[in-house]
Amino acid sequence: MVHNTIKATTEAEAKSLVLAAFNILNTYFHDHCCFTIQEQLNLHGSGERAAKALLNEFIYPTSQILDELGGLVTSVFPVTETISSSNATTGPYAEYGLIIQSPISTYGLCPHHFLPILYKVTYAYLTGSGSRVIGLSKLSRIAELLVKRPVVQEQYTKDLVTVLQDRVIAGIIQLGIDPSKAVRVEGVMAVTSGEHMCVKCRGVRSDSDTTVDFFSGAFVGNTALQQRIWDVHARSGFYASK
Repeated sequence: MVHNTIKATTEAEAKSLVLAAFNILNTYFHDHCCFTIQEQLNLHGSGERAAKALLNEFIYPTSQILDELGGLVTSVFPVTETISSSNATTGPYAEYGLIIQSPISTYGLCPHHFLPILYKVTYAYLTGSGSRVIGLSKLSRIAELLVKRPVVQEQYTKDLVTVLQDRVIAGIIQLGIDPSKAVRVEGVMAVTSGEHMCVKCRGVRSDSDTTVDFFSGAFVGNTALQQRIWDVHARSGFYASK
């Protein structure tokens, strides 16, 4: 069988091709996979609905992801020294603030089979003393945006860390933000646990979940600090330790 590659020059053309593909799939279901007329009637308009679900809920254009990320990491709030001290970590990082958000529920598509992956994410970053903080809803939104592309779990977890670490710094430079009024990210850590439908519904058909971590900055080499994030992740029903 010869597979011809159809390329679209614009985003609108690409979306039209996705709709056409789902309509072809819907026709196949209608003509070859139904026992009754009622089952065929249930497929009316399903191609368009499925295409919209894919494009609106699972996959975003990379341009949209990058544009939205830029605004998220520069939405920050001041924290007084009193509040920073009361929420500080212990030990050698006593002057730093540790912010953890968990669990964040996200979902994406496996790049190998285009089947859903359901994630629970624990997302944390360490700020310098007196640093401003990122709005909590922004952490969830970053996690939601980065999964809206066909990406393996390992890359998704790494991107959660590098995007927050690098884009905060880039945002300060690009927008000319006074560093004293910006977030000073000293380290980032992310733990993701994923239910892969490509594993559960095909092939090995295993009920196992996959858990991945990635970290940067102050988390590197600090197992006690890493364990704090793993403990929070465990309270969400996942592994207590690596």
